[in-house]
Amino acid sequence: MCKKILFIVGVLMIFWGCNSSEETPSPTRLGYDFYPLEVGQYAIYDVFEVKYQIYTKPDTHTYQIKELVYDTITDLTHEPAFILYRYSRANSSSAWSLDSAWLTKRTSYIALRKENNVDYVRLSFPLKEGLKWNGNQYNTYGEEMYEVSDFDQPYQVLDSTYDKTVTILQRDEVNAVLKDRRMDVYARNMGLIYKERIQLTYLQDGGTVGNGDIDHGTYYIQKIREFGNER
Repeated sequence: MCKKILFIVGVLMIFWGCNSSEETPSPTRLGYDFYPLEVGQYAIYDVFEVKYQIYTKPDTHTYQIKELVYDTITDLTHEPAFILYRYSRANSSSAWSLDSAWLTKRTSYIALRKENNVDYVRLSFPLKEGLKWNGNQYNTYGEEMYEVSDFDQPYQVLDSTYDKTVTILQRDEVNAVLKDRRMDVYARNMGLIYKERIQLTYLQDGGTVGNGDIDHGTYYIQKIREFGNER
């Protein structure tokens, strides 16, 4: 009887072990590789930015941003996080100047970035087409639902095409009064490759709208130029 019981227990343990491995999704399947984090990792972006203000000439800037994963730290929730140094320069011939230091981390269920002391949930895992979440869950701003689009689809930035990317739509509203389009694109094993922030309010002239003249707003496009590891 004892041998029979031991045999049954053994079979059950083997069966459970097989099922456990099958039911545990891989990091790739969960989408973790859309947000890689490693000390020494860096990305350089080209930025085109225009600021609009009524009765003044649009203020246009082109420059570069570099984000460097500088070191690890334990955050206030006692979880591991990464210090992200952000540099800027006028062009590729200029020296980098340290602009700010942010924090970021990837848990089993979110990718969180503290940007200028504001926490944003940039990704939610497991990633899949149509997934929605509140990007402002951990800050004091109002609810803003992010949505996954074009999961694992190719996307071209500058002269490069990235085979497996995901687009995160934060807002896509266009009408006679305003245009508010905000989106990020991430590539597997690279992270953020494209960022778009277009927030324009159109001029209402004598109570009429829809003429397309901008009262105020910002047009911001950020495209990846280089990615690597300095270590």
